[in-house]
Amino acid sequence: MNKISASQETDQERSETRRDGIKRFLKAVGLYRVAVYLYSTALNIYAQWRNVLQFLRGVFQNAAYRKTNKGDGLPFPPARMVYLVTNTYTHQWFYDSGIKGTECIRTILKKNNFEIDKFSSILDFGCGCGRIMRHWKNLNGPHLYGSDYNPTLVKWCDSNLHFAEFAVNPLESGFNYEDEKFDFIYAISVFTHLTDEMGLFWIKELGRVLKPKGVMYLTFMGTTRASLLPKELRERFEAGELVVTGAELAGKNTCAAFHPEQYIRNVLAKGLNVLDFVPGGATDAFQDVFLLQKKAHP
Repeated sequence: MNKISASQETDQERSETRRDGIKRFLKAVGLYRVAVYLYSTALNIYAQWRNVLQFLRGVFQNAAYRKTNKGDGLPFPPARMVYLVTNTYTHQWFYDSGIKGTECIRTILKKNNFEIDKFSSILDFGCGCGRIMRHWKNLNGPHLYGSDYNPTLVKWCDSNLHFAEFAVNPLESGFNYEDEKFDFIYAISVFTHLTDEMGLFWIKELGRVLKPKGVMYLTFMGTTRASLLPKELRERFEAGELVVTGAELAGKNTCAAFHPEQYIRNVLAKGLNVLDFVPGGATDAFQDVFLLQKKAHP
């Protein structure tokens, strides 16, 4: 099997080989910088027009959707907010993926003998404009909290999702919550936009506000997303190294962090109990899931 795979190039490897050849040719004739500039300009123009068309299509789709589907009776965020957290303008995808996200959480918790309504206090870290939170509206028992570094999104949640409490968390200075406040925390596609240093800071901060034996549900771009990386970065990922692109824009969607299973077990989640690892378990975000537990006090 290894011999066959070593002798046959994948489509991605052939594409990378062609790109390398074109790059060498352009450099040899002195046109590489010009080509890069023209290519980047064309991509920017295309992206801007594509975004405008997506927005207009989303506006019309959202109007039709709200007429036929009243959903949970809660208001929908403006399309521009939906785009910030989902990269799509459509309320239907926002709503349906939120349902799917809650189902993923319930399923993995139940697999590990936990029930969402048995917790006393729950934190949605990186709550955005309530994609997941809105679906806990009828959850009886737990006190619900949401936190995000974007004050605009937090303000919308605070004004429209009155069954939960919301707060802004600065990107690099932690929560205002007291120690050991929550017994369940979930963060969907949050660590996927953090650098190594910031990820280690936030896992420690989450551990601070989590009760002993409390549980964290965290999603990562890992095994299900590694194929998106170019060959050189993919090799680093496969060697167990955290790979971060766009690190200068940490916290934003343009920063992408790819977490190998080994890195999470040995570095990020060091000191926590790994209860479960489910590749592709977060089907709403197309990401892997780790279920972690804080150890009891000695």
